[in-house]
Amino acid sequence: MASVATPVPEQKTTREPKSRKLAIKAAQICLATEGTTSRGACRFQIHTARPASLEALVDTCLGRCCLFWHCHSLHPNRRCLLSSISWSKKCTAFDIVFSSFSPGIKQLSLQVVEVSARYDDSCISGDTHQQRDTNLVQLEGVGTTCNVTLTAPRHMKPPIYLYYELDNYYQNHRRYVKSRSDSQLRGTGDNLSSTSDCDPEQVLQADTSKLIMPCGLIAWSYFNDTYAVTADIGGTATAVAVDETGIAWESDIKHKFGSQAAQYFNLQEYAAYRGGNTITGALNADEHFIVWMRTAAQSNFRKLWGHIDTDLPKGTAVTVAITNRYNTYRFDGKKKVVLSTTSWLGGRNDFLGIAYVVVGGISFLCGCVFFIVQWRFPRQRGDVSYLSWNARALANTDLH
Repeated sequence: MASVATPVPEQKTTREPKSRKLAIKAAQICLATEGTTSRGACRFQIHTARPASLEALVDTCLGRCCLFWHCHSLHPNRRCLLSSISWSKKCTAFDIVFSSFSPGIKQLSLQVVEVSARYDDSCISGDTHQQRDTNLVQLEGVGTTCNVTLTAPRHMKPPIYLYYELDNYYQNHRRYVKSRSDSQLRGTGDNLSSTSDCDPEQVLQADTSKLIMPCGLIAWSYFNDTYAVTADIGGTATAVAVDETGIAWESDIKHKFGSQAAQYFNLQEYAAYRGGNTITGALNADEHFIVWMRTAAQSNFRKLWGHIDTDLPKGTAVTVAITNRYNTYRFDGKKKVVLSTTSWLGGRNDFLGIAYVVVGGISFLCGCVFFIVQWRFPRQRGDVSYLSWNARALANTDLH
């Protein structure tokens, strides 16, 4: 009797749960964005996951992925995190911050009273810089004297700071900045090896036994113009005391300059090789020298000479008697004397207030543009079912 084949029951193809597809997609995003350790963990769970561990797979992979990249990868036409409206709010916030600060900063700058005058072209005879340079060199360091009159534009309350200003002077030049010995200035190194960067102002007249203290081009070019101030108060020319102490940083005095005396430094008998001022006494006692050694970052800069503790009413004529010794004519430099008050924000600086107004205006304009874009072309909302907490709930539903 022929055997009858037992019919084999038809196997039903099980459709892969949607939650598993979601988890694998999320894991693929993790593989592209996570670090090596997390990438390996995701890859392992993709290949070994069973329905019982599907929730763990979603927690591990989907929960770690960036919401923006997750939504953008699954829905390229829907950006679920960044939007025009969010950027509009950010730009508006920037506008509020910068615009609120700018009037106060501008007002503080306007409160500063400042007056200045150039004197290098009027303190010595000569029609050109070359002629003035020749005339000044022939004086062998004695210099010339002249008076410059400044008129207080508004009431100037103390402290009033006296600055000298140099223009077209590049203290930030690499060779100039490098030409110094900080260890020598501190008093911890005074030999040829520790002062090697000071060349060509390391030793006097190529004599290695005469090591210059302080050495280097910065010290050699020490500013040596001097100033004396008088003011016309009540119709009488009155000498105004200029306090030349407290002008250097306290940290520089204590930690960067020692109590050693200068030697072989800008000697009068070598006037032809002299660069600038001399130093009498300890280095850390000469605050003008310490101020000069802090080099400027730009070619136009000011350095503090002293401060005046006397009120100068509006319209007061202030005469500054100048001893003009410093040679800026050789490099077409300019010299000015400046009287200025300060605010708690510092000296006169119109740029900061203007910059805040400009940045605030640009931020406001960007906010308006993004608002119009969002209003005209609103974005579609992302499908919230793809959020990690909703995906876990969907996975639990499919498992049961």
